[in-house]
Amino acid sequence: MFRLEMPFIDRASKRGSVLRWHKIVGDRVEFGDEILDIKIKVMHKETKPSVLTRITSRFRGKEVDIFHKLEYRRVIAVDAGELRTVETEAGTDVQIGSLLGILTSSKEEEVDRGRLDEALTFRVVTNLIEPA
Repeated sequence: MFRLEMPFIDRASKRGSVLRWHKIVGDRVEFGDEILDIKIKVMHKETKPSVLTRITSRFRGKEVDIFHKLEYRRVIAVDAGELRTVETEAGTDVQIGSLLGILTSSKEEEVDRGRLDEALTFRVVTNLIEPA
């Protein structure tokens, strides 16, 4: 059994949104398959006003400028398995590392939610994509 989690993109990023699932429950996921699209807010210290949005906030009594941009990414499988459940629907905002779905090695393998903490993390990579 495998846990598909919201991928870690940047250490300053805390949350991400599921935009669209390319796979549905019951689909076989193979190496290189597109699984879903996500949106992540990535924080930057550099000033690039053309691509970044400026937020002024208070930090330790001082006003500081934080710049962020939204990155749209496609999540691609490195492992293989059967997508058994979708735990986070499209349009949902979740923390990095949150459970997005559960996969098993085969359709015959049972999904045992009691052992979910022991499940391996389903390995993925992400590629930048243009917003739809």
